[in-house]
Amino acid sequence: MCMPEQILKSDSCLQDGTLIQSALSFYRLMVVWLVRLVGGFKMPLHSTCPTEFASMPEHFVEDAMELLIFASRIPKALDGVLLDDFMNFIIMSVASPEYIRNLYLRAKMVEVLTCWMPRRSGSSVTSTLSEGHQLSLEYLVRNLLKLYVDIEFTGSHTQFYDKFNIRHNIAELLEYLWQVPSHQNAWKQISREEEKGVYLNFLKLLDQ
Repeated sequence: MCMPEQILKSDSCLQDGTLIQSALSFYRLMVVWLVRLVGGFKMPLHSTCPTEFASMPEHFVEDAMELLIFASRIPKALDGVLLDDFMNFIIMSVASPEYIRNLYLRAKMVEVLTCWMPRRSGSSVTSTLSEGHQLSLEYLVRNLLKLYVDIEFTGSHTQFYDKFNIRHNIAELLEYLWQVPSHQNAWKQISREEEKGVYLNFLKLLDQ
């Protein structure tokens, strides 16, 4: 059993800014490497996931997302960290079950994005990711709507409760994005283009 002083020492180490930023730099390089396995940062992804990417351990991605969530809750921990590669990876993966099969892992990506909302993080560093990031402007709303629909059936025995928790985070993020003019325009365009597709299914689920 850990003594109180040991716990305090562990907490101090975990919250050390230099250590966190070094860990983030490592995981950023790992994310870049994973993306190279699928042909680079580009959308839409090919319908068939490359074997090299599919063979990678799931915890590679999960550990990166957990670290991002943890770091987002520590003041100034993200200052000076290059987050664009993480953002690109999340946008590419969050609505791509062919690449990230674990729905809960994709839901964790949404949790990262909610932590990065300016009103939560209080950081201008993260606001530029959602408001001025090109891949985000083109695909973020579209992919969040798709994930909102996809989680209707999680396959878990706790799916009834899980889907509401996941959708809560998605809805909070969508509500924020609706207030950003560029994302609102993208949303309106999606509603016109996909009247009978994902968007219609999304509207139906809102009535439930």
